[in-house]
Amino acid sequence: MGKCKDPRCTMGRRQAGGSSVMLWATFYRKILGPVVHVDVTLTQCSYLKISAHQVHPFMAAMFPNARVLFQQDEAYYCNTAYIVQERFQGHEFK
Repeated sequence: MGKCKDPRCTMGRRQAGGSSVMLWATFYRKILGPVVHVDVTLTQCSYLKISAHQVHPFMAAMFPNARVLFQQDEAYYCNTAYIVQERFQGHEFK
């Protein structure tokens, strides 16, 4: 059984009155980067703000002289937007 299906590695989800909490976390190997509480609807603009103010500084500090691969997930509408792709290309993110 893969680790992702191992019950010791999963956690149940509990909704409180229909509300939810969104966190955006950044990590590299054993290093935890910024964890951001997203208290707005994730739009192309809020996605760009978070990446500009949280993700990019972390990536630039971790890899000052290297091209990096930034893996995006679960925000397909936002991370495929032209303005988001353009910003990432300008900062040499793949």
